[in-house]
Amino acid sequence: MYQVINEFVDRSTGKRVRPGESFEPSTSEQAERLLRARCLVRVAPEGGAAESSSTASPPQTKKRRRRSEG
Repeated sequence: MYQVINEFVDRSTGKRVRPGESFEPSTSEQAERLLRARCLVRVAPEGGAAESSSTASPPQTKKRRRRSEG
């Protein structure tokens, strides 16, 4: 089972999937593509226990202030 962390549209159904929802990819290729795109994180791998490294929140980025010229 996977949890959505970035919104996307499921190609097979046309349904918009939003962050916080659970999602089960229809193929392993779809799962790999969405994991690489950082749309999903694995919450219950096939072994049964949750993976701590992939369930962590994505890194937060900070906006840098522009220095005023002059």
